[in-house]
Amino acid sequence: MNPNQDQQSLCQETQKVDSKNINKYSSHRKARKCFHLTPKIIKCFGKKICQFIESNSATPYLDNLTQKENIELKDFNDYFIKAHEFFEENGNFYSLLATQMTDDHQMKSYKRITKQISQIFIKYHSLEWILTETGANKEIFLKCRLKMLNAVRFS
Repeated sequence: MNPNQDQQSLCQETQKVDSKNINKYSSHRKARKCFHLTPKIIKCFGKKICQFIESNSATPYLDNLTQKENIELKDFNDYFIKAHEFFEENGNFYSLLATQMTDDHQMKSYKRITKQISQIFIKYHSLEWILTETGANKEIFLKCRLKMLNAVRFS
């Protein structure tokens, strides 16, 4: 046998193996879909969280959270009406959650309460909303639910 033939056959075999591995991994990448938090998804979650905070379903949670922060529920509701209007105009949901260095103690308390109630909504109440109202986008919202929870948690 010719040593050049052995090298050629070895090269051809490794090319076959490499092409099989490449095809195997590329098909795996194609099958796995990656969902990102788009501004539209964030805005949809933000609208539903605002509706939840303003509804009667959130009242028991708000009572408990406002007592922990030593804030009156009426004061928080007044703040949140203004914050919700700002969100509707601006579309930036994170501005309701993120504390700034210039915020006073009361504003920081309001934002902590908003953050905590948002986490409660995403954990316990968003599944019902996703399954009943999102239509064809159920899969996207379900996969983004954990990402949204982490975004709220670390904002």
